[in-house]
Amino acid sequence: MATFKGIFVPPLPSLCDTSPAAISASKLCRSRQPFDEEFIILDSALAALKIEHEVFFDNPIKRPPADLKWKVLSLLRKFSDDSKMTFSQSYRYYLMVQRYAIYGDLWRIREEG
Repeated sequence: MATFKGIFVPPLPSLCDTSPAAISASKLCRSRQPFDEEFIILDSALAALKIEHEVFFDNPIKRPPADLKWKVLSLLRKFSDDSKMTFSQSYRYYLMVQRYAIYGDLWRIREEG
């Protein structure tokens, strides 16, 4: 059970084939792994942020989870202009961006109303 800055990170499946036939593709595989690992961290941070906002709205906590929100925004901005992502990685990234945008709209509506 691994954690990153207090956020649970599930174990990664084997992302690369280590057979002798796949040795030539090892450079490509190594370049993909950091994105995949950080996407897992970002996905976990988004889930934790959603839970923290639910706790903030349901309980009379005086302070919203601004520190976790800042972490999620910094991770989203980190990948915003990276052209080294594969199509599947960029698709996964934009799914997380859209999920954050939807959550942000819902939280703003709940704060106003």
